[in-house]
Amino acid sequence: MQDHSEWKVPVQERSKRRFDAILDAAGAELNEVGWHRFTMESVALRANGSIGSVYRYFPNKLSLIAALIDSQNKQLLRVFDSRDDGDEPFEDLVLDMIDRYAAAVRKSPGLRAVGIAAQFDHEAHELFRHAIYPARQWMTAALRHRLPKVETTRLEGIAAILVLTFESLMLFSNQLATPSREVILREMRLVLRGYMKELAQEVT
Repeated sequence: MQDHSEWKVPVQERSKRRFDAILDAAGAELNEVGWHRFTMESVALRANGSIGSVYRYFPNKLSLIAALIDSQNKQLLRVFDSRDDGDEPFEDLVLDMIDRYAAAVRKSPGLRAVGIAAQFDHEAHELFRHAIYPARQWMTAALRHRLPKVETTRLEGIAAILVLTFESLMLFSNQLATPSREVILREMRLVLRGYMKELAQEVT
């Protein structure tokens, strides 16, 4: 797998505008052509620039998509910041946030294409895992609020398991036929309720 962990971050204002234009073009291109037909050349054309201007910041298309996801994650975090945790049942809170986050992901340019490709492409799956990082952060905080006696490392592990388990529903929940979706949500609610009850009993 190619390295997609680094890209060049511009410093000058003019370069920042060019950088952002390339990210916008990448998101639009992913939406239109999908994962497999996405190329650096097509992004350069859509951004009205040269291929050299794209490679100036991104060594390959995976680093470009990773940068796009990193940029969008900052906006996706606002989904969780706008939600009052309160003391409602954990299963209701989680399922509500799954729907909210799924809606936000689908509106984020390019992420839906990455999510679809993640079902059968290893590189796309690795990138999509970064897209659900904000959900993992929120899940850890929500668990800590309800299970303050559980050590942080375990909470982080539980959060990771929950988010990965619900990954497909987070992206495609409202695309299912209504009866099927309601059955899934009902069963997930019961599973979460039982899991949280067992965890609470374990630490008391």
